Amino acid sequence: MIGELLRGVSNKPPPLIVGRLVLHDDERVATWVAQRVPALVGRFPNRMFAAIGVIDAGLELIAAVVFHNYVPNIDVEATMAADTPRWARPDVLRGLFAYPFQTLGVKRMTCLVNEQNARCRRFVEGIGFRIEGVHDLAFDGVEAMISYGLLKQDLQFPPRNDNGQKGRPGGSSAA
Repeated sequence: MIGELLRGVSNKPPPLIVGRLVLHDDERVATWVAQRVPALVGRFPNRMFAAIGVIDAGLELIAAVVFHNYVPNIDVEATMAADTPRWARPDVLRGLFAYPFQTLGVKRMTCLVNEQNARCRRFVEGIGFRIEGVHDLAFDGVEAMISYGLLKQDLQFPPRNDNGQKGRPGGSSAA
């Protein structure tokens, strides 16, 4: 069951596009994420992961999430990358977070973020993740990594901005 849920099986279906989401294209999407977060190369061992991509109107990947380190019914780790903040629309976020919380049925998610990545930190905090720890040298042997946790009931759509109002983190709610 874990292999099927995390799509680490050989008879996987062909890639599927649903709205702005790309499903069942795990290897390509995970490679895209690893190219943008080189310190994470090798953190998705044994093909035990699922990846969901986000595409733009031209069908190009602009963001993605790799779900890995799955503990059945309890937790899954999410590694995210994006080329633009415009991907983070409420409908896209709902689709992405349906996978861990509805399909996998986890109670929480874990996300590790480079301490220097202020944009990502604002984003994850804006949708409800809470800081759980700081891990010196854990990102790449030089920089620190911050661990975040998100309980299903703490997920917020649309994200809250820095003023506590609904809208984009750090800015207005205009698209």
